[in-house]
Amino acid sequence: MPPKKEVKQEKVLLGRPGNNLKSGIVGLANVGKSTLFQAITKCSLGNPANFPYATIDPEEARVIVPDPRFDWLCEQYKPKSQVPANLTIYDIAGLTRGASTGAGLGNSFLSHIRAVDAIFQVVRCFDDAEIIHVEGDVNPTRDLDIISEELRIKDIEFVEKAKDALSKRTRIGGQSLEMKKLKEEEATVDKILQWLKDGKDVRKGDWTPKEVEAINPLFLLTAKPVVYLVNLSEKDYLRQKNKHLPKVMEWMKTNSPGDPIIPISVAFEDRLTRFDSDAEAEEECKKLGTKSSLPKVITTMRQSLNLGSFFTTGPDEVRQWTIRKGTKAPQAAGVIHTDFEKTFIQCIVYNYATLKEYGDEAAVKAAGKVMTKEKADLGSQATTMSPKQRQTVTAPLGEADIRPKNPLQSDFEDTASMDSDERFLNALGYKQTLHRQWKLFDSFAASFAALYFVGGIRVTFSIGIGAGGPAAYWSSYLVTCIFVFITAAVLAEICSALPAAGSIYFWAAEAGGRRYGRLFGFIVAWWSTTAWTTFVAAECQGAANFLLSEISVFNLPFPTDTSNIKFRAVQWIVSELILFISIGANYLSPSKYRLIFRVATYVILLDFLLNIIWLPIAVSKSYGFQSAEFVFTQTYNETGAPPVWNWMLSYFVTAGILVGFEASGHISEETKNASLTAARGIFSSAVASAVLGFPVVILFLFCTPDLNTLYALNAPQPFVSLYAMTLGKGGHVVMNIICILGLMLNTTVAGVASSRLIWAVARDGVLPFSGWISQVSANKEPRNAVTVMLIVAALLLCTILPSAVAFTSLISAAAVPTITAYALICFGRVFITPHEFKNARWSLGRWSRPLTLIALIWNTYLAAVLFSPIQFPVSAETFNYSSVIFGAITIFGLLSWLFTPEDRWLPAARLGKIREIDAALNESTSSSP
Repeated sequence: MPPKKEVKQEKVLLGRPGNNLKSGIVGLANVGKSTLFQAITKCSLGNPANFPYATIDPEEARVIVPDPRFDWLCEQYKPKSQVPANLTIYDIAGLTRGASTGAGLGNSFLSHIRAVDAIFQVVRCFDDAEIIHVEGDVNPTRDLDIISEELRIKDIEFVEKAKDALSKRTRIGGQSLEMKKLKEEEATVDKILQWLKDGKDVRKGDWTPKEVEAINPLFLLTAKPVVYLVNLSEKDYLRQKNKHLPKVMEWMKTNSPGDPIIPISVAFEDRLTRFDSDAEAEEECKKLGTKSSLPKVITTMRQSLNLGSFFTTGPDEVRQWTIRKGTKAPQAAGVIHTDFEKTFIQCIVYNYATLKEYGDEAAVKAAGKVMTKEKADLGSQATTMSPKQRQTVTAPLGEADIRPKNPLQSDFEDTASMDSDERFLNALGYKQTLHRQWKLFDSFAASFAALYFVGGIRVTFSIGIGAGGPAAYWSSYLVTCIFVFITAAVLAEICSALPAAGSIYFWAAEAGGRRYGRLFGFIVAWWSTTAWTTFVAAECQGAANFLLSEISVFNLPFPTDTSNIKFRAVQWIVSELILFISIGANYLSPSKYRLIFRVATYVILLDFLLNIIWLPIAVSKSYGFQSAEFVFTQTYNETGAPPVWNWMLSYFVTAGILVGFEASGHISEETKNASLTAARGIFSSAVASAVLGFPVVILFLFCTPDLNTLYALNAPQPFVSLYAMTLGKGGHVVMNIICILGLMLNTTVAGVASSRLIWAVARDGVLPFSGWISQVSANKEPRNAVTVMLIVAALLLCTILPSAVAFTSLISAAAVPTITAYALICFGRVFITPHEFKNARWSLGRWSRPLTLIALIWNTYLAAVLFSPIQFPVSAETFNYSSVIFGAITIFGLLSWLFTPEDRWLPAARLGKIREIDAALNESTSSSP
């Protein structure tokens, strides 16, 4: 019998498997990391500064991998689209001595290094008295020792924890296969631990494939490949001499043999980026007799990560695909599309050098130089590849299906100039078109001001106290708070995964999955735009009522009855005036509009404080407080409904007070770090409004006059008369001005949310004149969408003129569509897409699905309450027309869904592409520490 052939054992690579690998720029503070990051990525991210910890959170960007082969192929084929390979780079905060024990936020920064796959270690070799060194002087070998030691100490800590965990499992003994495997893994961990304690880096060890499989899940810092970047002054770089270099090279031979080291001048590279064009920068290099080191830095890192490329070519597109070296042909085809791997037979391959030698594919074929690959790897040379399958496969997400339908939609491809927010938005299918200047406070203020809890409680107080009485009001408010926290958390999570201007309808479209996504998107788009636009009109009328209530307070000879046409005419004029003033602020530049967010927040807090402090003092000096028994136990039935439903109707008010906190999501495309900031804005504004609102509810209940007096107040806004009774005619004017200003600012901020929704729908091309509506100004604002929203709200206000009932009926639908949209999104997340969008940075983890189910039940219940009449028995005058209007809006949404061609708005393929990208993110996230 012939001897068995020795099976060649495949080498297992250290590090995370996959093609989407990340590199981090690491070093001590003030060595030039952030400046290098800006130079290599050609973006303004990062925070170069002459002090430690100028960078705290890591910044991320992608850079194009320079490759002359790609350039030649593009020149040869002249394709419509060129897609080069790219490399993801992170700017990680500077370390200090003692980082492994937590010094200088070290634990946080080391965890950032743990999350990347390779390290650019920047070593300072330049002297500059103006740039402080954290150790006091420039000594690169000492700096190298510090970084190496800190990484090694942290790895020892990781490995010791892993050893303890394994020891607990192997202590029970046994002879099972699983126990045998655990003991082998424990032995490997012991070996790694000793290796580290001997002062050696894990990447320098000669590990067996089984040992590598035990090492990789530990994500050890010293297992990552390192490219050393020696940062010289521009003068030393140009003359290629530096007094520190010999010592650095000696250190490398002793401590890190074989690792690449590249001299670079970050100051010089930064200066090159300031030229107006690449041609000018190249001319400067020629003049100085040098060249940029950045291309070498990028390609060296790519090689260190064991990444290679193959190309697909044609007149439509030349694309460079990234694979790990040694990738087999079927898996390489799977990078193009997963179906190609499943149905793979073989692929046709042209060697790049051969293709270049013969000039074109026909000549290569004629020369018999075409290769086919079945199960083997693609080889060490770059190739172009055309995969064949067992059968003809039509990819579900082909290029034509996901092609952008207008200039505002993306092709899902990243470019080097994109920052992390732009790439996130690009992956959602949209280009960065709006400005992106707003931060966490602005995001919080957008929802906090849109909620305006004090104004909401004040406007609905007389209704709330009549439905169930004080006992129902405060207790229902508490219950509402709990479920609002849950709903806000659920929406914050999906906002974190999908931070786009369309927000709520976009979330619904994705929550609906491939089958129902477009339907959900259309319906919620109609619901939400109607809700926010009618809300704007309602707030203007509300502000007008506060102003016109002074007629009653000062006993002016003018009617205040809404049945009087004269009063309605004045009410309409004042409402329109308030609308134009409030929405006019939306035309301010983004930087100036930030002042609106701040002023709105401060006015709301001032309103809150004056009510908490001034009102009770004034009440104590006038008619006095209600008793605790009245506040906490008194019931009342002003609605005429059966007792149980009368109590339930108290939620009609409490739900309306705390709705609209998704406004932060509507401005997410204008918010920095949106996937986290917008989510925080949603949740924090809901919590702040609910928590601050509860003492206001209790206070108003104590400060209300007896109910007969309350319901006898005949001003358009009864609370103005209440303030006059307590604060006096002079004092109440001050309070009323704050109320009116608060409502106007509330309208202004609501206008932001409404206009962004309209702009987002127009961006997807479904509205008449979408091209014009979706245009943005020079300041990157959707001013045309603001104008459309202003016109629609102004037309809604015109319904005041024929009948008070007409306008009241229209605005009655303001809260219902938003609540039902919350419920529909939750329904989709619970029953249709429960396992998708797990990559959210603001995540509920394992609580996501149960909390979403609770939010679904709660918001469905609220919708039923909001559809109910609030006066019984029901007549034409007391009927709640919100159900009729809501039904009409829903029908419009269904008709739009039926008759709008799929390629015009929310095509299933583009929605599916987002899920495909999300799945890839989930995969990469699950394999990262």
